[in-house]
Amino acid sequence: TLNVLPLPTRAETIEFCAGESVTIGGTTYTQPGTVVETLPGLGDACDTVVTYTLNVLPLPTRAETISFCPSETIVLGGTAYTQPGTVSLTIPGTAGCDTVVTYTLQYLTPAPSNVSIQCPEAVNIGIDPGAGPTPAFYNIPAAASDCPCPGIAVSLTEGLPSGALFLAGTTEVCYTALDSCGNSASCCFDVIIREAQACDI
Repeated sequence: TLNVLPLPTRAETIEFCAGESVTIGGTTYTQPGTVVETLPGLGDACDTVVTYTLNVLPLPTRAETISFCPSETIVLGGTAYTQPGTVSLTIPGTAGCDTVVTYTLQYLTPAPSNVSIQCPEAVNIGIDPGAGPTPAFYNIPAAASDCPCPGIAVSLTEGLPSGALFLAGTTEVCYTALDSCGNSASCCFDVIIREAQACDI
């Protein structure tokens, strides 16, 4: 009496991350699908037909924005970036799939800021009659800003620099402070060169 025993069957689901692979019966699979494999039975037991369902898990994603000053350098994945743009990196997962992170790099500037500049008091110098152009020295105006990026430039916009020869009379001197956020402030003061009046004899 010959009795044919049906092969036992079993179903399994295998999940793996995108970019990874799974090997079944010596064949490597990287895509989702269904694979049927016959596993040899132990001893007198029949072989087992196993149906594997392969599921590819999508990589989790995350977006981050990094703001930096134009003079700074951002290092991501060992690469240095000095310009705004978009960078995608795959971060290895400690448990589970890797994570694809999209970084948006952007400058902190231009941005609102408050710029202040303080000019010195008027410079008043007396000279002898007919002495001609006279050197005048003054303190360069002090400037400050709350811009998140460092750096502020103070430049002469009108008049003569400190130490220059000034003609008799009143000369207006103006300075402008420009911060890294693109905002500015100005101030002015007078340099007065006056000839002393001769007394009657």
